[in-house]
Amino acid sequence: MSDQADGGSTADRVAGARLVPEQAESLLDIGFAAGQLYQVRQTVVAHAQSGGAGPTTVEAVLLIASELAVNAIRHGGGRGRLRLWRTNDAVYCQVEDAGPGIAEPESAGADPSVAADSAETGQAGRRGLWIVRMVADDVDIETGPAGTTVTTRVRLRGPGDRNHGRGGLRTSVFDDSRARA
Repeated sequence: MSDQADGGSTADRVAGARLVPEQAESLLDIGFAAGQLYQVRQTVVAHAQSGGAGPTTVEAVLLIASELAVNAIRHGGGRGRLRLWRTNDAVYCQVEDAGPGIAEPESAGADPSVAADSAETGQAGRRGLWIVRMVADDVDIETGPAGTTVTTRVRLRGPGDRNHGRGGLRTSVFDDSRARA
């Protein structure tokens, strides 16, 4: 895992950063591979906290980063690159990989019944992007034969967040009682 956190420059205008404002402060830029998820998670927490995110926002960013990193390892060539940025009202998390791409990026992870069906049948996976969509305030997916870049925005949402906005978790209710019936 190569840690290239620069702790202060503005957002690099990289592929997949259309969601990230120009004035965003770069918190982290690391490469990762299979076997490094523990270190990735620790690094994300440390950099999100040092960037001013409070416990609620750190938990959200950690969950998003973890799910996207696992997806990159499982489906995107076994490795990836993770970036974090921060503005006065949000933390942005981006993971890119060199996998074959996602067939239907607009709907990938949008159908909660796919996640419920996989849980019922014991099928591994198929819930990562759904979880990301439920936790993030915005999700942008750029994909093609050379890889996929997923960029998310999480509003600073609570006590402990420096300069937190007035946001909160986007309310999305999935009634899993119907899935069990």
